Amino acid sequence: MDSNNWRVKREPVKDGGGGFTTPNARSSQQWGKPNRDSDPNQQRPQALPSWGAMPVYTENRPLYRGGSNPTTGPFSRPIPRGLHVIIKDPQAEEAIAQGRRIYVGNLPYDAKINDIRALFADISHLIQDISMSVDPMTGRNPSYCFVDFTTKEAAEKTIEQFNGVPFMKRPLKVRPSVKPGTGTGRYHLQGGSESQSRATSTDSPAQEPTQNETGSPYVFDRWRRLNAQIDLENLNSAAMEECRRLDVGGLPRFPDQPTTNLKMRELFKDYNVEVVSKLRPPPKSIKEVAGNHYHCFVDLRTKEEADHAVSALNETDRFNWTITVLKLEGISTKLHERERVYIYSLPRRFDDRTLVNEVKGLLEPFGELRFVSDIFNHRPTKDGEPSNWCCCYVEFAEGKQADAAIHALDKVGEVRGCKITVGARPRGALEEHFSKPE
Repeated sequence: MDSNNWRVKREPVKDGGGGFTTPNARSSQQWGKPNRDSDPNQQRPQALPSWGAMPVYTENRPLYRGGSNPTTGPFSRPIPRGLHVIIKDPQAEEAIAQGRRIYVGNLPYDAKINDIRALFADISHLIQDISMSVDPMTGRNPSYCFVDFTTKEAAEKTIEQFNGVPFMKRPLKVRPSVKPGTGTGRYHLQGGSESQSRATSTDSPAQEPTQNETGSPYVFDRWRRLNAQIDLENLNSAAMEECRRLDVGGLPRFPDQPTTNLKMRELFKDYNVEVVSKLRPPPKSIKEVAGNHYHCFVDLRTKEEADHAVSALNETDRFNWTITVLKLEGISTKLHERERVYIYSLPRRFDDRTLVNEVKGLLEPFGELRFVSDIFNHRPTKDGEPSNWCCCYVEFAEGKQADAAIHALDKVGEVRGCKITVGARPRGALEEHFSKPE
């Protein structure tokens, strides 16, 4: 039985080929469903006028020249790993084989080797070495480090005693270190690997220069041992004073630091690269915008090289996108965050000079003050009126001095009869100040 009533089942009829079909049947293409054999670029037919027809929507995606990045969804997904080479560290290999190396994870990014040394101060005589990866531009770690002990028994006892222990307000993850390809416990990296079978290769690819050829240890070896720390202060101040630090934008999200390192050296193959920073994510406001929005910093050897690189590479097509190469002004605000203390609830009714002197007198007993900031006003109140309170920040010479000041003064210390709040993280007006693009 045939009927125009959609509730009544229609009887199938014979088609020209001897099969059966349903009268007035609608194809999947008419309902907006893709046909497996159809051309994806072919224009879809218009929706049927019936109230039951499924509407067809056209997508207005911006043009993307991506080849290695996906063509749908956020365009800044990780690109495939390139050819990386893991350079074996004999000291690490031996410590792992003997069970003397441990992995210490879930560290705050601003923790330093001195903080790890203080954490294990009671067993320092049993520690052979501490290895921590450091971003030369900011001094930040990747949230983990490795500690080598003199004996396997000392390592096992440390894991038992320190796993889960709070450290700088975060519970530690302490476990045995393992070889590459099995989780944590990586060796020193000069790139990554396409597969675990390549992970143990020690033959560098042809395009991979050695550390001796470049003369710079910062490009390849981010790992710093207890007795070989980077002089971050001189490294960063020299690059900025000599105007040879570049901000490279429009980058895809490389999967790891070795890939970033390798890609930047390929991009600046005609120049002498001194330092490559970690890849930095885009601001929250553009994270969902299609395109490549990651960036990193690169130090070249001379100002003349930096000037030439800007002229030659800025606004050129690289990584399937248009990159930007510009001179960078100002040192990263993260460089001394470990030593920084933020003071809130300062009374606004006093002038700035008075407040700065009061803050100095309050904090100087805890250690050497390297810097005291200007006074920042809090955000306006809900009524739009200026706040009665203000804030500032102070940098100590050492992180442990900052910790002591926060512990002793938070919600206890007073400035001109007003209790103050002291913390390790910026908020309010200070958060706006430190969230400015680097």
